[in-house]
Amino acid sequence: ADPVSRTCAASCGQTREACIHNNELKYESCRRDAERDYDLCAERAQRKNKKPDKECHRNYCSKASEEQACEPKYAQCYRDCGGTVVEERVCTAMCDNK
Repeated sequence: ADPVSRTCAASCGQTREACIHNNELKYESCRRDAERDYDLCAERAQRKNKKPDKECHRNYCSKASEEQACEPKYAQCYRDCGGTVVEERVCTAMCDNK
């Protein structure tokens, strides 16, 4: 590959890494917020003499789906740089069932 293509592809990789890092920060922030919200709810429940586990719930924070969002952007960037992306489907669960 020519130097321009290599530089372009490298910038795609840097952008993907930044995307993954940003999503990690979002996930950690979500977890902190969920924990804080649960703790506040638990305090309120205890003040009302109620059980926190019945009154409160923890918000779910998704991590994998956030990281997966970076891959299509990376693949498109790589294609835009003149690269080729070969997609392959891989079974990860219940693979005996067809």
